[in-house]
Amino acid sequence: MRKTHFVLTIILLCLNSIANGQFNKRQKAFVTSFLNEMRESKYPVFYLSNNDDHALLDVLKPDTLKDMWALAGRNKPQNKLILTQKERKHIKSRLRQLKELTWDDHLLPNARLLSRDTVQYYLKDRARGWQRMYDQGISGFYTFSNPIFLRNETLCIFQYDYNCGNLCGDGTIMIYRKENGKWKPYINLANWVS
Repeated sequence: MRKTHFVLTIILLCLNSIANGQFNKRQKAFVTSFLNEMRESKYPVFYLSNNDDHALLDVLKPDTLKDMWALAGRNKPQNKLILTQKERKHIKSRLRQLKELTWDDHLLPNARLLSRDTVQYYLKDRARGWQRMYDQGISGFYTFSNPIFLRNETLCIFQYDYNCGNLCGDGTIMIYRKENGKWKPYINLANWVS
């Protein structure tokens, strides 16, 4: 009896760690939709296996998430999201799982997973690193967070970064809202451009 209980516990723990480290169908569908919007289909997409979550952790600390463009005085109605205690707990749980997130190669057709070692190998030469990547057909690469869904999957918190050269790249942490079956930017929490 003890052996059976022990074996079942080990199996459940293994399945849980596998499930937490992989995208589920809705997360993959969101990332696929996002990439299809961001890229031209004739060019391959390169991406790294996981994202650095420090910026995401910082931006998601407040109980009320506000649009950074509205805070900067832009003439735009201020969108904001007041998080419930349950939502904050859910977000914290998802952020902990970010470290375990793994990506499959060929997330999309014409997309390829790059290892961090490969990128570090090319970019250790600051003067010629990007040129060496361009010569290999790598014009840039994405990193993504795990999409975090809220409110019956009508909202999604997502971070991406795109790097394409020493002075080339952009990234954002955005809350998307589902409207008429499509994900639309709703609250811009942070962004950068190089």
